[in-house]
Amino acid sequence: MEKVLLIVAIIAAAAAAVVVVVVVVVVVVVVVVVEVVVVVVVVVVVTAAVVVFSPPIKISLALFNKEISSTLFFENSSYAFL
Repeated sequence: MEKVLLIVAIIAAAAAAVVVVVVVVVVVVVVVVVEVVVVVVVVVVVTAAVVVFSPPIKISLALFNKEISSTLFFENSSYAFL
């Protein structure tokens, strides 16, 4: 009788271990799939934003570069008088 109980306990422990492994694998797969979906959505949204807002971004960068170049010009011209 004790041997039967021991065998049943071993089988129950093995079944519990299998269930735990399956649950862990399912959770890992779900997390990876969710991360991939989030990355794809972020890439699509950022790409769409860059495409939609690229002319204003280019204009603002051009103005920013113009301000920097004029500032550098004035600094260089002031150093020229020294």
